[in-house]
Amino acid sequence: MKRVFLFGVFLSLLLIETFQQTTVTNPNPLNKFNDALKRSLQEQQISVEEQLMDQKLKSQIFIWTSIGLAVVCYFSVIAIIDMSNPKSSILYAKYDTTRGGNEM
Repeated sequence: MKRVFLFGVFLSLLLIETFQQTTVTNPNPLNKFNDALKRSLQEQQISVEEQLMDQKLKSQIFIWTSIGLAVVCYFSVIAIIDMSNPKSSILYAKYDTTRGGNEM
């Protein structure tokens, strides 16, 4: 019985000392949790802001790429339409087609 009592006293002193150490270093154990929660929320807010920025950048890239391709396509078609069509010297060359006319 004496051993159980001494063990209980020792255990209670150990718990009291541990509790005092935690209250000295961290008066409220929920502070760590609150700080971690605040950091997590700030990181989530930053990630949401980054996602919104990524969406804005992607939409800007899509819009300007579409406009650029449309302008390039328009000027390419205009250049092809305005291109002159001269007669080809290869197709319209003047050859002597008589086989027996000029023999060497």
